[in-house]
Amino acid sequence: GKLNKGADALSRIHDVAELTVLHSTAQWAHVDEIKEEVSKDEKLQKIITELQLDPLSWPGYTYRQGVLFYEDRMVISKTSKMIPIILEEFHATP
Repeated sequence: GKLNKGADALSRIHDVAELTVLHSTAQWAHVDEIKEEVSKDEKLQKIITELQLDPLSWPGYTYRQGVLFYEDRMVISKTSKMIPIILEEFHATP
């Protein structure tokens, strides 16, 4: 009825096979620059090397496709020249 529009819409889905799933990932333009800076950071290189030998050596960290992550967030060098650019870009994003 008029009060339960959500349930009405769901009850009209006839064939689940008709549904299509779209998976999208963002590719940030500065990833290569960040990788380069990380490769020059001795502390981060130590973490990466140890993770490659034992993926459980640094809890919370993962190294995937040449990028270091901490709890699924990209790790950058604390001396990165990209910090102001990252802050500006992500604070300006609605």
